Amino acid sequence: MNKIILIILVLFTGNFSTFADDHLNLLSEEFCYESPKVQVIDGQYYFFNQELPYSGENLCVYSKSGQYHSKGQILNGKREGWWSLWLDNVAGVWRKEKYEDGNLARETHFTYFDSGQQKSEVSYKKSKANGNWFFWNENGGALKKEQYENGNLVKETHFTYFNNGQ
Repeated sequence: MNKIILIILVLFTGNFSTFADDHLNLLSEEFCYESPKVQVIDGQYYFFNQELPYSGENLCVYSKSGQYHSKGQILNGKREGWWSLWLDNVAGVWRKEKYEDGNLARETHFTYFDSGQQKSEVSYKKSKANGNWFFWNENGGALKKEQYENGNLVKETHFTYFNNGQ
């Protein structure tokens, strides 16, 4: 029986440390909405054993790289204003989100080439394509611009280049 418990403990500890290396630094003194010190009650963030919902800055950091994962404000337990989110080991912002009274109102997604050069920027309003969408080549030259309103493509512009990059 003791051998089984020891084996389970070793397996669990091994899996947990592997997961922790690839996830967030939850030992930080900063408030991180994904921390085990935080609980969600009726859609609001609270520290455990606190009667009032949290208000202040959220900052989550990847444990392995030390790079930011997410940064934004929480007001009365709900996300508020613009939030920035990053993927681990990617140079630029992956997504920006705007919250109004805890609800996602707008978002912009960014993609990058392996070189770090930005590849695209696309925007949504209430989960529908909205605003200008941009696409670039690996050299940073514009390839295409699309304009959306309420999920519908309104205008599309393509860019082409000569061999010399002009």
